[in-house]
Amino acid sequence: MKFDAFARLHESVHRDKDRKAVEFRVEEIRCCVDIMRVREIVSPGKTVPIPSAPHWVVGATDHRESVVPVTDLRLRLGLEPFESTHAKWIIVDAGGMDMALLVDTVHGVVTVSVDIERKRHPVMNGTDVTWVRSVYSMPDGLIFELDLDTMFDTQKDHDERPKNGKTT
Repeated sequence: MKFDAFARLHESVHRDKDRKAVEFRVEEIRCCVDIMRVREIVSPGKTVPIPSAPHWVVGATDHRESVVPVTDLRLRLGLEPFESTHAKWIIVDAGGMDMALLVDTVHGVVTVSVDIERKRHPVMNGTDVTWVRSVYSMPDGLIFELDLDTMFDTQKDHDERPKNGKTT
């Protein structure tokens, strides 16, 4: 992952305004990603396995002349796999590379802002939920904004994988 000395400055300026985000569901969890990180939303296609990939990377696809890894967000969030007839791939920029997020349903575009942002509870600072960038209170419930850079830090996942390939 590359270092951007101005990322924090850009983030603080960017977060002071209303922003648009693409809302989707993974099981009953409402999530969103900044619309500026979304390349496109497509129906799932064919994938091929990627040897030694994290368990939540279900394969790769040839999309617009690029090899794009496909992440099952259910697996990434520790949920049970499930085949949805409404599933979509959200192609996003994750750390400068395209990644397809397999989600249950896409609900559309929402507006998020600091006015509706809520402070993260300390329990959300554990290693299992570092993927939450922000939490927003909407009239119909909470929505979690994904931190794509943290969620897909594959070097960390690779470093934590047992050397013999077995899990304990």
